[in-house]
Amino acid sequence: MNNKIFSYMMATALALGFAACSPSEEDDIFDHSAAERLNTISGEYSARLTDSKGGWVMEYYPYTDNENFITGMGYLIMNRFNSDGSVYTVMKNKASYDTKWEDTSAWEVITDMGPVLSYNTWNKCIGRFTDPVDIDLTPGEYSKDESGKGFQGDYEFVMVDVPENGDHIMLKGKKRGLYQRLTRIPEGTDFEAYLDDIKKFNDEIFVDKCPYEMIMTDGGQRYKVNCLWTKRATIYPEGTDSVAYGRRNPFLVTKNNDKYYLRFKDSIMVDKHQMQQEYVYNSNDDKFYGVTDATSTIEPAYNNAITFLQEKLNAGRYFNVFRNNSGEVSEKMKQYLDAASNGMTAKNKSYKIDSIAVKKDGDNGAIWQFKYQKGSSAKYIGYKYTTVVDGNSIAFNFVRAEAANGTNIMNTVPAINTLMTEVLSRKFVFEKYITLFNVTKIKVTAVDDPDIWFVINY
Repeated sequence: MNNKIFSYMMATALALGFAACSPSEEDDIFDHSAAERLNTISGEYSARLTDSKGGWVMEYYPYTDNENFITGMGYLIMNRFNSDGSVYTVMKNKASYDTKWEDTSAWEVITDMGPVLSYNTWNKCIGRFTDPVDIDLTPGEYSKDESGKGFQGDYEFVMVDVPENGDHIMLKGKKRGLYQRLTRIPEGTDFEAYLDDIKKFNDEIFVDKCPYEMIMTDGGQRYKVNCLWTKRATIYPEGTDSVAYGRRNPFLVTKNNDKYYLRFKDSIMVDKHQMQQEYVYNSNDDKFYGVTDATSTIEPAYNNAITFLQEKLNAGRYFNVFRNNSGEVSEKMKQYLDAASNGMTAKNKSYKIDSIAVKKDGDNGAIWQFKYQKGSSAKYIGYKYTTVVDGNSIAFNFVRAEAANGTNIMNTVPAINTLMTEVLSRKFVFEKYITLFNVTKIKVTAVDDPDIWFVINY
C-alpha cells in the first residue's frame, strides 16, 4: 500500500469518526471533570453501603508471610454503615480472644486511587489488624516477632466492584493489595448471633484432625483437602504428597439467604483451569457445591459413619457416651443411664458414673465399658459382647463381665444388669449424627426400639 492510499484511508476514517460523535455525546463525556465524576461515584457507592439496613459481613485477610500462624487466617468483621457517617463493627474471633469486640467509628468513601472506603477514625475491630504492635497470640520463638508490624492489615480499601443492588462488594486493601469481600446480611440481623451461628456451623463441619482429609473434585480432577479445622486448608492432587504438591489456601464461611458459603482466599489456577473459589453447602446430600460450577464439589472422606467407626475400633480407639449430655441421648436412654448411675450411688455414695465407652475386643467382639468415680479415683468396669456387622448396623450379644468386679456390680445393682444385658445387648444402626464431615459424633439407634438412641463421641 503506497503512502497516498494510506493517507486517504486515514483521512476518511477520521472524518467518519468525527461525524459519528454528535455534540450531545461530547457533552456527556466532557461536561464533568474527572474529579467531579469521581465524587459522583463515591456518593453512589456510599449509598450502596448504607442501603443494606442489616449491614455487611467483611471477610478480612491481613497480610502474612507465614500462613501457619494467626496472621494466615481470615476473620469475619460485621459492619453497619450509617448515613450519619458512623459505622458499627463487631467481631468475635481468635484475634479478639473469641470474645465479642464492638466499636463505632467514622467512615467515608474518599476519592483517592478511585473510590476508597476509609475507616477514618480509630476502630477497635479494624484497628486490631492495623496496630503495629506485637501479636500476643503467636507461639514460642515467634511470640515477639511482629513488633512494629502487627497483623499488617488495611483500614482503607479501594472499592473495585460495587454492583447496584448486589449481595457482594469487592474491596482491595489500599496498602497491602489483598482482596476483601463484603456480603449483605438481612435487616434485623443480630451481629453476635450471626457470628455464633457461623461458629456453630464451623464446629459441626470441621473437626480437629478428624477426619484429616476431605475430597475435592474440580475440572474432572480429584484433590485432597486437609486441615480444614484450622481454616487454613491445604489442597493437593489425590495420590500426591501434601507437602510437596500442596497449596495452602485459607478460607472463611459466611451465610447469605439462609445458606452457608465457603470461600477460599485465593482462586487457584491449575494447568490453565481456574478452580472454584466459592462453594455453597447443601445439607440434603451433605456436600459443598461450586457456586459457578456445580460439578465442582467438596465432600466427606467417608460416605457412611460405620466405616469410620470400624476403622478406629480396629486401631484400638474407643467411642464414649456421656451420661450428662442429655441433648445427645434420647429421653428413654437417659432414663436407663440415670437408673444405672443412681443404682451405683445407692451402692456407695462415692460412686458416680461419668461415661460409657465401646471398644473392640478380639476379632469379632466388643466391650461396653463404663467409667465411674470412687471418691477421687476413676474406675472402669467392662462387659464382653459378640458382634455381627450387617451393612450399617451391628448386633451386640452379651457374653459376660470382663472381670469378677463386673459380675458383682451386676448382681448388686439391677439397673446395671438391665443396661448391660438388655439395653446394650441388641442390634443398633450407626449413622451420622449431623454431618458426615464430622464422623466423630455417630448416632446409635436400636433397631427394635427407635426411642432408644444415643450419640457416641470419638
